[in-house]
Amino acid sequence: MIARESGVSQTLVSLVLSNDAAPERVAEDTRKRILEAASKLGYMVKGNAMRRRTLALILPVVSREDHLESFIYETIEDFYSRTQSYLSAAAYQKGYSLIVRLYEQPIELTHWLNEWGVDGVLWQASDEKLLEWITQRFPTAQLHFGNSTAPVDVVTANQEEIPLVALDHLHKRGHRKICFIPGAGWGKVTQIRATAFRERAAALGLTVYKQFLDESKVMSNSDILDACLRLVDLSDAERPTAFVVGDPIALVLAREIQQRGYTIPGDISLIGIDNLSAGALYNPPLTSIDVCQREVCDTAVAMLVARIANPELRYQKVFISPSIVERSSVADLSQQPAMASKTLA
Repeated sequence: MIARESGVSQTLVSLVLSNDAAPERVAEDTRKRILEAASKLGYMVKGNAMRRRTLALILPVVSREDHLESFIYETIEDFYSRTQSYLSAAAYQKGYSLIVRLYEQPIELTHWLNEWGVDGVLWQASDEKLLEWITQRFPTAQLHFGNSTAPVDVVTANQEEIPLVALDHLHKRGHRKICFIPGAGWGKVTQIRATAFRERAAALGLTVYKQFLDESKVMSNSDILDACLRLVDLSDAERPTAFVVGDPIALVLAREIQQRGYTIPGDISLIGIDNLSAGALYNPPLTSIDVCQREVCDTAVAMLVARIANPELRYQKVFISPSIVERSSVADLSQQPAMASKTLA
């Protein structure tokens, strides 16, 4: 309510009200507007009585570095904003309030958690050592894959199924030259997606563009975009008929493809991953893999609340199947002659 009243994000409101936002990071007029909105709406901190039923959401800091341009930054930020909104609503339904903390410095975060004395933690950052510290002190639910051996409940979209959903959708529509980009870097999610893609592509006899599947090459977002555009510039015989890549890169790639004089999906088809809201507004609207963001959030809160009520429950890993949201960025090539498969460098 305060965020809506003051016209800023819920994350910023949480930081200002908890005095965790450094003065240099928040304009004074913005801070004043938030505090005035809080006062107008009757917000008051009532010590431990207010904190008895509180969940903390720990989010990563979204850096503008290596995001190509502000558009990509904004679409990634939108994803985390929706996550926060879904978790807040689910927590409210369970009788809990949600406070948000961006993960920057582990020492500051540990002090903050101890000070607030939260009932449980929803974790979406990537510091595995800090996660182990948290799980020793607070009931915790993790909203993504991780490499930690700490006992923790985990809920995530089934990353292994993401390339399978995309490949099957394209294969049924006659695509045989499909460029799949599992992600930037080589974290666990990227590894799982790449392995699943290799196996399904081999089973379907598809052309594979292996430069995106080499674990020895860590690619940034800029590297990925440049490599995709080099493929776009190939001859008709060698160019992929379709790309599958995360929504932010897919939308920038779509623009670059069209600026080269090609049409989507007439010349090149695109499927995104994450089903960000910007994709539906693009021209043409982007077909995308929905990673079940709301279901993941609802399940995470339910698991965490159950863990708070009964710490002796067995730990669970829940995988929610993704689905495809069909829009207008994929062409049907099923009536065209089939192409021989091969592996391209």
